[in-house]
Amino acid sequence: DVYKRQTMTPTKAQPVVMQTTGGKTAANNRDGQPHHTTARPNSQPFLAQALRYALAGWRVLPLQPGGKVPLTAHGVHDASSDPETIGEWWQRWPAANIGLALDNAHVVLDVDLRHGGKLEDVYKLGVDVDATPVQRTWSGGWHVLLEKPVSMAFAGKVPGVPGIDVKTDGGYIVAAPSMIDGKPYRWERDPLDVDPVRIPLKLSLIHI
Repeated sequence: DVYKRQTMTPTKAQPVVMQTTGGKTAANNRDGQPHHTTARPNSQPFLAQALRYALAGWRVLPLQPGGKVPLTAHGVHDASSDPETIGEWWQRWPAANIGLALDNAHVVLDVDLRHGGKLEDVYKLGVDVDATPVQRTWSGGWHVLLEKPVSMAFAGKVPGVPGIDVKTDGGYIVAAPSMIDGKPYRWERDPLDVDPVRIPLKLSLIHI
């Protein structure tokens, strides 16, 4: 270790000095001249958050860096809460976005501004938006996370309400700190801190 005091007879070898220049890592070689290598992507923010989700009981999956498509062979069906599996994924794909797989006890209302979705319409459906986990999406929309009876199934849309998709068991959402086109997903109320509220009666009446 070049940074620890030598306890043996010193040698004349030059210490390795790390420098960063323009996104590359430079290390001095034995002649004192810089040797350039490309720095590896930093997976720590994504891996750390994926593990946080997993430790809270969520199943996660790696998604394309900067995208939404699963990187594993069987997509959402490969989602896992096993720390070792998650560590292997983000070692292989350090910049992978994070997907959260949904189970049959949760439902997400995906409010897409690009298709006419409005958060005020979620309030009108009787959802206590201010008390449940809510995520802002990269495009400025929202993910509103709710709890539902496990036996209740839903269609993919809310009838008569444009721009709101319904995601539940077998689906997944992109989760913070994932990014698309340089724009991040971020929780306004994190599901690791706030429990989802129960789905309201008005929404429970539209299940299939």
